[in-house]
Amino acid sequence: MVHSNEDALNKIPLKSASGLDDEEKNGGEFTSDTAAAEEARREQMRANILKWMKKLTIVLICFIGVALITYVIISLCFSDWSKTSNAQSNNTSINNDTSFTLPSTYNSSLSPDDDSSSSSSSSSKNGALASNSTSEGNDSLLAAVVTTTAATIATAGFGDSAAQPTNTYTATTTGAAPTTTTVDALPGTPQTTASTAASGATTTKSSPAQPTRKALVLKDSPPLINDKFESKLGIYEQAAVCSDREVCSEIGSHMLDRKGSAVDAAIATLLCNGILTMHSMGIGGGVLMNIFVKDTQHAYSIDAREVAPFAAFQEMFDGKLELSLNGGLSIAVPGELMGYHRAHERFGKLPWKTLVEPSVKLCHEGFYLTHHQWNALNYRWHHMKNNTVLTDVFVNATTGQLFPVGTKIKPQKVLCSTYELLAENGPLDFYNGTLAQLVVEDLKDLGSTVTAYDLESYSADMVSSITMQLGDDILYAVPPISSGTVVANILSILEGFNLTKADFVGAENQAKTLHRFAEALKYGFAKRWELGDLRFNDVRE
Repeated sequence: MVHSNEDALNKIPLKSASGLDDEEKNGGEFTSDTAAAEEARREQMRANILKWMKKLTIVLICFIGVALITYVIISLCFSDWSKTSNAQSNNTSINNDTSFTLPSTYNSSLSPDDDSSSSSSSSSKNGALASNSTSEGNDSLLAAVVTTTAATIATAGFGDSAAQPTNTYTATTTGAAPTTTTVDALPGTPQTTASTAASGATTTKSSPAQPTRKALVLKDSPPLINDKFESKLGIYEQAAVCSDREVCSEIGSHMLDRKGSAVDAAIATLLCNGILTMHSMGIGGGVLMNIFVKDTQHAYSIDAREVAPFAAFQEMFDGKLELSLNGGLSIAVPGELMGYHRAHERFGKLPWKTLVEPSVKLCHEGFYLTHHQWNALNYRWHHMKNNTVLTDVFVNATTGQLFPVGTKIKPQKVLCSTYELLAENGPLDFYNGTLAQLVVEDLKDLGSTVTAYDLESYSADMVSSITMQLGDDILYAVPPISSGTVVANILSILEGFNLTKADFVGAENQAKTLHRFAEALKYGFAKRWELGDLRFNDVRE
């Protein structure tokens, strides 16, 4: 029997190179795997704990925030109860106290919540009461002209308001043949009396006082001084002129009757408004024009708004807000006349002098004070009372108060002379001629930093108008700095509602439609803050 050593050798466990046999090696690897798995489980547990801690923290923060907001709301509700009651009682006493006139020593200004009309408030906030070349930030004026031919002319004009007399204005003239004129008012209103000497008679006058809240109205005021803002509604096949004053609209209509263009009519009308409604606009301000040429179906926009003088710098009004609103430093470089020049040289047909002459005549003849203008002056009384240019024109030297509505106002002769120079020398004389030198001298006296170089360097831009498809029509709007894009945005929002006549029938539909209008206006006006001068700001979005 032969024995094989190979069988015995096969039964002997083999050692690995590390000195461990296979079973020992496998056992070690198993132990190592178990430890790694345990560590992974612990790591997962820690991650879960952190995750829940984060959630708990967020919940606690939200709870604390809600609690604080609730506390603030409750506190405000209880704290405002007494304030509201006091405010209501104060308002009641103010509204009932209308039987006295504030003394001249009371210098506080009327608040925007006073009885002045909203239209006068909006005008005066943006540089009302600007005169001649010292306009302080006039409102922008959008002049839209849509035709260049006129066979038959029809005019629509708005008369300014002047009704609702609430005070008495009495003027007594004593002399050889004394006569007395009395203007009646509502009962219980204060009376202001002024006696004027004639033929050696004595003169007495009351102490100056701040204007009352309601306008004094002459009994024999012209018929055009009314508060109904009526105009004839009609279909105008050739042309129509509409402005703030009827006489200015008539001037524009007359330009069309003389075969002038729509631009000629617009310029002549606006030059007239610069005198008769100087509380809203004037040649010392700026202008925006939107001009549509029917033959080419193209619209042009002219940007002639005011710009800051070269001496201005970004921090000049830091901590001095009042200086940015009133006074010499608030005056910018005027652009209105340059805008008229750009429009006239491109689209005008009549001589420039022809456009200015009617306004020169009106300036010498004078105009009647309207209710709207009276409110604007009264609103800015605390600023204008120390301005001799304005007080010489609009304030009764005897009573120290604004002239009553319906009084014939004579502008200062220097304003009429300015218009005469414009008629003879043209609009560019305001920027680089005799008139420019006179303007710079006046501005220097007012403390303005506008120089002759500012005037000479000024230019007005003419660009294509913004277009927008609006149903079957096309909207043409003036680009920024105008709010034309805001109007387009609002109309675009409203167009998305697909409004029909049914949306205006019934209380529920009307309420829903009005709410949609309010929302469109809200979102549109929010975009205004993103507008700016295209020459200095990127507003393409």
